[in-house]
Amino acid sequence: VDYTKGGTYTSLGLRAVRTSIFTEENGMRADSEGVPRVLVVITDGQANSGFGPATEAALLHEDNVNVFSIGVGTDVDADELNAIASDPDSAHVFLLHSFIQIADLVDAMSSTSCESPSIVSMGGTVTSSVDACETLFFRPNCFLSSIEIELYSPNGEAGIFVSFDTNRPSPFNYKYADISNNELKKIIINADATQQQHPPTIAIQSNSGDSSKFRLSVWS
Repeated sequence: VDYTKGGTYTSLGLRAVRTSIFTEENGMRADSEGVPRVLVVITDGQANSGFGPATEAALLHEDNVNVFSIGVGTDVDADELNAIASDPDSAHVFLLHSFIQIADLVDAMSSTSCESPSIVSMGGTVTSSVDACETLFFRPNCFLSSIEIELYSPNGEAGIFVSFDTNRPSPFNYKYADISNNELKKIIINADATQQQHPPTIAIQSNSGDSSKFRLSVWS
């Protein structure tokens, strides 16, 4: 693809993506289906005056889009990259010296973006199923004073693992878990007790040898 120089109208680009691509009319799956929404933004400069990214990026975040930002060269603005990216910035912002380095980043970005948790709004519910030997990952869109996670599955067929330290909680790496046979599982986390400021990642696994239907809800 030829690189065309020009202005940096970051807000307009983000708005076009939000209104023309991330819409159910154009094929985006509903929140309730728990399918991750991922956007990667690459820029080599600062936004033109009046076209800063903060407002449009915030709207994408509110729509539960997991946004990664890549800044190329020395003319980028770190604050703008952080505003574009989802939290935490340490996992969503990348700085490169030149466009040549993008090739080196492709594999890492593909793995990171494709494995991104699906974002769940507070008070929202996801109804889906998880296959045997499969794990689905979710993250609440915010974490204030406390969070209550509810998982319902017929006959308690689905288990839950929660962690603040990894995007891939598992039976070998978690802070909270419930793999009982209870149909309704509840995990309540208090922010003061955890000393964490970012939302946890939730992993759902099948406890049976077959596909398990489940309903996941998060509350603050």
